[in-house]
Amino acid sequence: MESAESLTYRVLQTALKSGNPSAVKAARETWLAITNALRRFDLQVERGLRDADELVPRGEVERHVGSFMYWMRLASRQASNTLIAGLSAHTDLVAAFETLKAQLWENQISALAAMASSPCKAGLPPWWIKAACASLDDAFSGSETTVASRRESLEQIFAGLVQGNAQARLERLTGLPTPPQ
Repeated sequence: MESAESLTYRVLQTALKSGNPSAVKAARETWLAITNALRRFDLQVERGLRDADELVPRGEVERHVGSFMYWMRLASRQASNTLIAGLSAHTDLVAAFETLKAQLWENQISALAAMASSPCKAGLPPWWIKAACASLDDAFSGSETTVASRRESLEQIFAGLVQGNAQARLERLTGLPTPPQ
């Protein structure tokens, strides 16, 4: 259809140069008909891709990537404290490598689990987590199961933090201690 649209446009340009009104009218109508058909086809393809979850708005992807990198940074900062102590205890490179590998695994799993948790504002969609885990399974097997179990733990921790913060705010507002639940 694209080549037909291009061809009819060239015919229209030739007709315009000729100055023949009936040729211009016929060429313009043909070109517009093919252009409209191509536009409708493009919209159908886009709608089909969107319906099949193959088309994601760029802004949504950018938000997910930014959030993922934020959680990876947090996990890396936390891991650096653990790594210093863990690596300095080893005298051979193989043991140091295994410690480093285990800590990197923990970082990646923790970041993915945090992004998969429901309290996360820009949480990753399930297909994103599945794809990330598939790429991790080359080096670390069972990543999807591990992420799912860690996600549940994180959601419980987040829920506890939210409840604790809400109680503290209520106490500040009322000046009265809230009864334990």
